[in-house]
Amino acid sequence: MQLEPELFRDMRSEIWEEVARIEQRFGSKSNHHNTSLPSLLKQLLKSFKRIRQLFAPANSHQTAYGQEIIPLSPQEGQDPTVFFLQRLEALPLHNIETCAKQHCPCIRLWKELPSPPNAPPVKLTGDIQALKKSFSVIREELFSAIQTNTATFRPFDDAVYQKEKQQEQQQAEWSSIYLFRQGIKQTHTCRTYFPITTNILETMCPHRMGGCGFGSVYFSKLKQNTKVVEHCGPTNVRLRCHLPLNVPNNTSGSCLRVGDHCVSWEEGKPILFDDSFLHSAVHAGFDDSGGGSDQCGGDRIVLIVDFWHPSLSVADRTALGVIYPPGS
Repeated sequence: MQLEPELFRDMRSEIWEEVARIEQRFGSKSNHHNTSLPSLLKQLLKSFKRIRQLFAPANSHQTAYGQEIIPLSPQEGQDPTVFFLQRLEALPLHNIETCAKQHCPCIRLWKELPSPPNAPPVKLTGDIQALKKSFSVIREELFSAIQTNTATFRPFDDAVYQKEKQQEQQQAEWSSIYLFRQGIKQTHTCRTYFPITTNILETMCPHRMGGCGFGSVYFSKLKQNTKVVEHCGPTNVRLRCHLPLNVPNNTSGSCLRVGDHCVSWEEGKPILFDDSFLHSAVHAGFDDSGGGSDQCGGDRIVLIVDFWHPSLSVADRTALGVIYPPGS
């Protein structure tokens, strides 16, 4: 950041403050290191604070259209475990219809839009729209890998999930197949089993959270009678998308809960939410008497994609990738 400061001139002052905390924390561990920030960082931080005080009201957010909309972080129930960026738009659940009316920045993830005035300089292509249009081919590629037993789901630590109904015989399991893990591409898996899905993610989803340890993409499977315990994600600088690929018909008591909101999975219908809010998921089971289209033994499977919060500029993303690099 010191060598190429021009890359970070548009960075949010709150991120500069995080840089200052990191500099002081690590600098204090070294006897020969000056614990204060370099003069350039100090000057930039002071300038950002002054600009924010002049133009950014503390209790509201204004769009380019002059309308007060989305509340800013921190919000009740929002408690990320690693990095919390203040004054970032914060909604537990993002619905395309509601967010379009409110001019929420996330609308740029949902569909193609002309670039509004003062928008972050990020290509606008409608990442979620691209995933939705590609639902069938992504689903087919996953089913092919499962049926040929070439790609296998690996369970998460069983401390993060449990049985929904203890008396049931069905054992709980939450498992995954990673394509990108903490910002690192799983090259063998992507190239060998999921080349089509990987190409869609890399060419049609510019908001996908790459180059940062907070960003992952993976297929997530919940067996029947499984509940993912309530938790908060590591940061609020991302929004998480579920693309449901296999949801058994007649599912009873299965949903994603984010804050006070509860939404059921529907095949091919994306769900966008802020996982820095307290959230959980449950797949209680299903009634197969109706015959359904399930091809995975009653399992709920979604593709999870982490996107950069669309209010972040390129400089913000670059800085966060420096502070929290892939694999961190």
